[in-house]
Amino acid sequence: MESKPLLTIGEEQLSWGQGLKYLQASGKLQSFVTEIVRQYVIEKELQSREDMNVNPAVIQQAIIDFRLQRKLEDQQKFQEWLQQNRISYNALEAQIANSFKLKQLRDSITSEKIEAYFNERKAGLDYVILSRIVVEDKELADALHRKIVAEGGKFEDLAKEYSVTNDKNFNGIMGGVTLASLPEDLRNTINSANPGDILG
Repeated sequence: MESKPLLTIGEEQLSWGQGLKYLQASGKLQSFVTEIVRQYVIEKELQSREDMNVNPAVIQQAIIDFRLQRKLEDQQKFQEWLQQNRISYNALEAQIANSFKLKQLRDSITSEKIEAYFNERKAGLDYVILSRIVVEDKELADALHRKIVAEGGKFEDLAKEYSVTNDKNFNGIMGGVTLASLPEDLRNTINSANPGDILG
């Protein structure tokens, strides 16, 4: 069974053997092999650790931040970027999730120091992911609140339809903010709320 080519240059296919010879000739074969071994060891370690989990909401927020940084809020532009970079949405999501898992792995090595640091600075490090619907008058705000709470309206759909801020493109998700950065009354309300609660 023939192996797949490493890559195609013009109309010519380059085999893995040829690619390795080029790396050896340039003196980069050892670093190439070392990186493969490194990634293999990390992958096996992550697979063996059941405590390495990433909240899907955190991944989605990271993707939103990624798109905002690159001005890819428009869905069509985002799809074009994925095609140009030859990566699927699922692959991008997996890369981001893996980066969080790697961070968890690094953090676990010095967990005692991290925990002490966190306890000393807890107020400034705790953060929440908030979604919002911003409208221009209170009557509409009250009507939307009733529609969600009393009538079972879907927050995401209403955010897309009525919100006047750019985060409506992301179902109203405004992102992660530290509790310390919020007004005290809102901070107290959030501390006593549960995920998914409608506030305001």
